[in-house]
Amino acid sequence: MTNADRRNGTTVELAYGRGALPLTLPPGAKPTVIRKAVLPKLADGRAAVNAAFANPVASPPLAELVRKRRIRRVLILTPAALRTQWQQEMEDKFSLGFDIVDKAATHKLQKDMGLDANPWRALPRIITSYHYLRQPDVLEQFIANCRTTQSHQGAQLPWDLLIVDEAHNLMPSNFGQDSDLSDMLRLLTPWFEHRLFLTATPHNGHTRCFSGLLEQLDPVRFTRTPEFTDKERQMIGDVLIRRLKSEINGQDKEAGRPPRFATRYLEPLPLYLPKAEKELATAVRAFCAALKRQIIAAPEARTVLNFAIEVLRKRLLSSSVTFADSWLRFKAGLAEREATQASEVLAAKRALQEDIDDDQERESRNLHASHVVGAWMHPYLGSLTAEVAAVDAALHALKLDQLPVVNKVPTVDARFDRLKELVNQRLRNAESWNRDERLIVFTEYKTTLDYVVNRLESEFGADSGAIIQLYGGMSDEDRERIKLAFNDPDSPVQILVATDAASEGLNLQHTARLLIHFEIPWNPSRLEQRNGRIDRHGQSRDVTIYHFASDDDADLAFVARVLEKVNDIREDLGSVGELFDAAFQRRMMEFNDDKFVFSELEREIK
Repeated sequence: MTNADRRNGTTVELAYGRGALPLTLPPGAKPTVIRKAVLPKLADGRAAVNAAFANPVASPPLAELVRKRRIRRVLILTPAALRTQWQQEMEDKFSLGFDIVDKAATHKLQKDMGLDANPWRALPRIITSYHYLRQPDVLEQFIANCRTTQSHQGAQLPWDLLIVDEAHNLMPSNFGQDSDLSDMLRLLTPWFEHRLFLTATPHNGHTRCFSGLLEQLDPVRFTRTPEFTDKERQMIGDVLIRRLKSEINGQDKEAGRPPRFATRYLEPLPLYLPKAEKELATAVRAFCAALKRQIIAAPEARTVLNFAIEVLRKRLLSSSVTFADSWLRFKAGLAEREATQASEVLAAKRALQEDIDDDQERESRNLHASHVVGAWMHPYLGSLTAEVAAVDAALHALKLDQLPVVNKVPTVDARFDRLKELVNQRLRNAESWNRDERLIVFTEYKTTLDYVVNRLESEFGADSGAIIQLYGGMSDEDRERIKLAFNDPDSPVQILVATDAASEGLNLQHTARLLIHFEIPWNPSRLEQRNGRIDRHGQSRDVTIYHFASDDDADLAFVARVLEKVNDIREDLGSVGELFDAAFQRRMMEFNDDKFVFSELEREIK
C-alpha cells in the first residue's frame, strides 16, 4: 500500500487465517457490508475515492487474497440481472476473471469437455444467480460436488469464499415458511471457509429475519431469534460495517472537500382527482369494508378475505387500469358456478408471494389470484351485491369495464396527466427534448408499466427511442442494451419506465437525477432500493424524487405521509421497517384512522 493510499483511504486489517493484510476500502455504492472473518474491523479513517462499482467494498479484499494465493475457489451469488456487471467490473477494475454459470454455459462446457463435465468442479471462480442455483437439480449437483471434494480434501472446505450480493433477498422469513432462496443459502454456507454478504438494507425491520441472516454468516456467534440479547447486540458490531452517505459527506466537510454524495429532495406532485376517480376509490373502500364485515361474521374466511383486500387496494394505488385488470378477473371468478376451495386460494397466495424475478410471470400469478378469490367468494355474493355494482359503475364511467384494459385510455387519469405535466416541465423545450435531463418512472406492476409506456408513446412518439422500459424477465442482452442506452448521453433516451427489477444493483446515476414513484410500495425498503439507482456515488447533481399526493383520496394522502416519514429517517430505516409495515396493515387492512396510525408510528419510533 502506498503512502497516498494511507492518506486517502480507510485502512483495514484483513484477517485471514493467522495473518492480516492491510488494504484500502472505497466508499462505494452500498453503505452496508456484512462479513465473517474476512473483514473483522474497520478503522476510523476516511473512505477512498473509487469509480462507482456495485460492490466496491468486496472487490479489494477479494483481489488481494487471490493475488497472494490465500484463496482460490470463489462463488459470487447475485441477482440474474447483475451477473454480467459483476463479471465486467471484476475484470476491468481488478483483473480477475470469473465465469458465469447458467444453463447455457453448462451445456457449452459439457459440449467442449464431455458430458460428465461439472462447472462446480472445473471452474475456480464462478458468478451465478440465486434463481439458477436454487433449482433442485442444480443445487443437488452443487452440494454433491462439495461432498465429493471434501471427501478428498479432509478437513479443508471445498470453497474458500462466498460473496452474496443483495443479500437481503435471501433473508429468512419473519413468520411461516422460509423462501426457497433462504433455504438454499442455509444449504450453501457450510461449504465455504469465508462469507461476505453485501446489502444496503441488511435489516428489514424484523429482528427474526436479520438474526437469521447473521446466523448464516456466523452460526457460532448468532442464532435466529425474535430479540437480541445485550451480548448479541455487541457482537453485531464485529460483523457489520455501515458507511452512511451522511457520514462520508460529513468527513468531506470537515476536511474542506466537496461532498461526494448529492443532496436528495423529495417533491410531492399534488393530484386533483376528478369525480369518476373519486367514485372508484370510494366504491373500492366500501367493498373492502364489506369484506371486513364478512370476516367478523365468518372468522374462518379471514385469510382469504384479507388477501382479497390486500390485492385490490394495492392495485388501485398503482392505477385505475391496473385495478380494473384485477377486478374484471375477480368478476370472472365470481361468475363461475363451481365452488373453489380455500386451499386453492392459499396456493395462489403462496405462488404470488414467491420470490421470482420475472414480472410477466408475477403479473400472471396476480391475475390468477384475483380470479381464484372471486370463484371462492361466490357464496358471499348475495351480501356484496350493492358494493360490487358500485365498483362496476365506477369502472364503466372510466371506460374500463371490459378486458383487455391495458391498451385502453380511461376517460380521466389524474396520475398520468400529472406525469405528462412533469415531463413537459422538466424534459421538454416546446416541441423538443431537453437533452440535459432524464427521468425514471418506477412502478410495482407490469400492467402499470405497459399502460404508462403506451400513454407516453402516444403523447410523445413511439419511433424516436425516447421512451424505453425495463422489467424482470428480459434477457441479459436486452437488459444490458437498455442500461447502456440510458447511461449514454448521446442516445435519444429520455424516459425509462421500470419495475422493481431495475431497483437492485443498476447504476443509473450518470445521466439521470429525476425519479418518480408511480405508486408507493408498502415495503419502505423497496423505496430506498429505487431511489438508490440515482442517489448513489458518482451522482454529480442533486437528486429529486417525485411522488403523488392528494387531499381528494385518503389512501393517497396516507402513503404520501408515509413516504415523507421514510425519507426523514431513511438512514435508520432498517431498524424501524417493521413499524412501517405495521402502519400499512393498520391503515389499509384494519381500516384504522390516519391520526391513530401515525400517532402509534411516532410513539413506536421514539
